[in-house]
Amino acid sequence: MKKQIFFVSVFLCFFFTSYSQNIDFIDPVFKNHLLSLPCNANGDGEITVQEAQNVGDLRFFRVEISDLTGIEHFVNLQSLHISFSKLKNINLSQNKKINFLRIESNPLLTNINLSQNNLLEDALLNFNNLTSIDVTNNTSLKYLGLINNKIASLNVSNNKRLEGLNVSGNLLTHIDIRNSAIKRLNFSNNPNIKKALLTDNVFSPLELNPGVTLPTFMSVNYSYCPKLEFICVDPVYVQEVENRKTATNYFGNYIVSTNCNVTSTCQIINFPDANLKTALLATSPAIDTDGDGEICIEEAEKLTNLSLHNKNINDASGIEYFKNLKLLFLSQNNLTSLNFTNNTKLEQLFIFHNNLTSLNIINNTKLEILHVNDNNLTNLNIDSNLSLKRLDATNNQLSVIDISNNVNLESLYLTNNKLKKLDITNNNSKLSEITISNNLISEIDIRNCLSASIDVNNNPNLEKTFLTGNHKFINTVFQGNLNFTYLGLSNCPKLNFICIDPSALNKMKQYTDNTLKLLNCTVSSNCTPTVPKFNDLLILSPNPTSSFLTLRPRDPSINGNAVVTVFKISGEIVKRVLVKFTSNTPEDEEISTPSNQSSEAPGADSGSVLVDVRDIPAGQYFLSVRNNLKLVTTQFIKL
Repeated sequence: MKKQIFFVSVFLCFFFTSYSQNIDFIDPVFKNHLLSLPCNANGDGEITVQEAQNVGDLRFFRVEISDLTGIEHFVNLQSLHISFSKLKNINLSQNKKINFLRIESNPLLTNINLSQNNLLEDALLNFNNLTSIDVTNNTSLKYLGLINNKIASLNVSNNKRLEGLNVSGNLLTHIDIRNSAIKRLNFSNNPNIKKALLTDNVFSPLELNPGVTLPTFMSVNYSYCPKLEFICVDPVYVQEVENRKTATNYFGNYIVSTNCNVTSTCQIINFPDANLKTALLATSPAIDTDGDGEICIEEAEKLTNLSLHNKNINDASGIEYFKNLKLLFLSQNNLTSLNFTNNTKLEQLFIFHNNLTSLNIINNTKLEILHVNDNNLTNLNIDSNLSLKRLDATNNQLSVIDISNNVNLESLYLTNNKLKKLDITNNNSKLSEITISNNLISEIDIRNCLSASIDVNNNPNLEKTFLTGNHKFINTVFQGNLNFTYLGLSNCPKLNFICIDPSALNKMKQYTDNTLKLLNCTVSSNCTPTVPKFNDLLILSPNPTSSFLTLRPRDPSINGNAVVTVFKISGEIVKRVLVKFTSNTPEDEEISTPSNQSSEAPGADSGSVLVDVRDIPAGQYFLSVRNNLKLVTTQFIKL
């Protein structure tokens, strides 16, 4: 019996000790304010768990609380008001009896946890800095105020008792309160909102006489929403919403409908050219997926392939919204200018047979195939199109074209232009098909290419051709037999020098004498290089390197400003710097190797320049040096 009494005594002692345990408050401001309230019943300067459990209402107005730790012990709290505090987050998961909450004007507050507050009926959370809120579990909620926060999305589909909602001054893109009990709604001052779905609601009616009411939309405020495109309402409200289009502070660009399922939910694209819009609406499969007779941005962004061949299009404005296109046909139209700055995923572009005088493809770094033949282009900038494999610019007005950066180019068609020069001597080793007939070129050098065919016919100014190399049109297996089907040198009356491999020398002489009738043309296997090799002009060291490269001139022509470009084997540029060679150093003078210097730091002689490659990954790279006279390329290894 004594043991039982002793056990009960110990249990009760433990129970009351625990029940009377003092709460540990991290924030002294929070604790001191609680002590100033009737919470501290015994006046001992502490708040016990028991004292906290006796509190049903707490108010903190202009109390600079920064941490609410300890609030979880106020388990019987029904009403909480906190304004003008320094709180950054609030967790009320243990305060399950709260039914009224007013948390306002707390500029640092970005998060509040209401997931366990199932009895919450009124939540005034205005003028905070909330970026999101989850009220899914707050099924008793009747009013929710979120004025002037930064809420981008809100789901109230579970809040069937909700009668009032104010989300004015947020960042919502759409609002959907279908099948709710909301009578008062304010979503004004939401600059990003585009769609409002408001059907199956009975908004507060206008009382004409006792017992006589008139349905009205007066309790709904959506002023200052400049991007609003679509409002879906019940039929009884349609005319009133239509009338608001002309009201002050309401932007009348939105569509009013009673069907929430058929109208585009994104911004409609304006196509100045009616033929372009008609062609887009007629495509199969359909771009206009919602069948509203318009193309919106979201619909355009879903497309990867688009064919608009021969559609009598004069203006392609609007095509910039099709930003995920990989393949595009705009051929055989009446276009004079095209800009594909925003279509950065383009891989294949067919725009032949137009009247183009301007083309911008600077941002199209993934472009592999470009057919721009039969236009009126006088300039074509393809410097940034490093992935380009096939280019057809036949029948234009080009007088110059630079393909030195297009290291992946395999096929080149430039017939019927006004080209006087084409430099393919260094960086175009993959080039196998070359067609440059009917131009004004004076010299062609394909020694560094792997040509399967070359057509230089009808170049009246052509004087020299350098054809040595491992070309497929030279059949070395059969004693150098030439396949003249893939070699065109006809109608080049000034041609006086042809350099070709020894194995094909005799066949070429017979061809020039008997077929071309060029009796004064010298055919030789001894070519004087038209473009010097890298090592003829510069010394690169050290190679391999882990930090810096030294470029030392051998040739007096390497002087002044030059551009040094480092690019991967694939052709992707990884570094480009401007350097200046100030003087030349004798070849036998020792070159000093830089060590942990910047590009301006000493470490090489005065005639050399340093290139810092510490910031690029290890691997094998190409390096080119270009000045106003020459372009030379070599390889190096970064350790």
